[in-house]
Amino acid sequence: MNSTLFTYASARVRAMEPMLLDHTDVERMLGAPSAREAYKILNDTAYANHIGDIEDVYSFQEVVTAGLLDSKEILIRICPQPEILDILFFRYDFHNMKSILKGMKHDKDKEEIEAHLLPLGRVPVTDLLTFFYDKDRPFLPLHEEQVEKIRLAIEIAKKLSEASDNDPRILDLVLDKHMMELVLNTAQKSKNAFVLDFVQKWVDLSNAKAFLRIKLLGQEEYFQEKGLINEVLADGGKMPRYKFVDSLDMDKGALANVFRGTDYHETIQKGLEAYEKDKSFAHIEQHADNYLMAAAKKSRFIPAGPEALISYFFAKQNNAQIIRIIMVGKLAALPEESIRERLNDLFT
Repeated sequence: MNSTLFTYASARVRAMEPMLLDHTDVERMLGAPSAREAYKILNDTAYANHIGDIEDVYSFQEVVTAGLLDSKEILIRICPQPEILDILFFRYDFHNMKSILKGMKHDKDKEEIEAHLLPLGRVPVTDLLTFFYDKDRPFLPLHEEQVEKIRLAIEIAKKLSEASDNDPRILDLVLDKHMMELVLNTAQKSKNAFVLDFVQKWVDLSNAKAFLRIKLLGQEEYFQEKGLINEVLADGGKMPRYKFVDSLDMDKGALANVFRGTDYHETIQKGLEAYEKDKSFAHIEQHADNYLMAAAKKSRFIPAGPEALISYFFAKQNNAQIIRIIMVGKLAALPEESIRERLNDLFT
């Protein structure tokens, strides 16, 4: 991939970075006396364009999604080789697939399912719904190789979930694995060292979270008996899958040792220590997200290339998550410090 082709796109994204949330924005939202006052502070940010259209404080998620959609559309317009953006958008396609499969399993109406889909994926929502509902039109606007991988992922996820008493967690984990492998394939084709390194770290942390969830919930025996472990761990990361498989019988108190000698040891150790306080897996996800955000920040030292675009959208997603956590906390009248400790690190 010729990085010089991204000179304009990189400069455009660098110009947008100052509009990301900063510490002052976050502190003002945290210090607001109510959810409504916190919501109003978004008028002073890049989300101001959407606040006027959505006045209901309880509809903050619509504002967040609209902000992400704006960023997605800008990146598509300025990116000279848009296929690299599949790395960013496939996660939303797989989120939508999960929603459709679970909705169909529970006999929900198509319209009800559609209401929960996000317009942020590589595939338009209408096309994805047609793919599932119209058997005469099994078409997606993707490369044939990608369509086949998605079709296989759906078949495997449905089969393994049904064989596990329709356990939705199996569906989620299997689809997450296939999503990561599809993203990794895109990164490999880019031949961009930063992008490939970043995605491999993402794969490792996705596998780490799947492994830790299984261990902390005491499900290792179930996954071993059902032969599921290799079906939920993506291939191609820096950590080989066998390190996780061989560690399934490890004592819970020594789980951080699985990552000793890797770049993730401190991150996982901090996540596990926080988990022990209230048994919330959100702490592990938070520390994993912070690791990836720190990796994304290193793109600032690269003058031109797809790195800036990938990192910017990750930062925008991080902003969305921060706003979501603050607003949910404010609506639930949680103490400021309780909300603060749940927040991810900022990109800025």
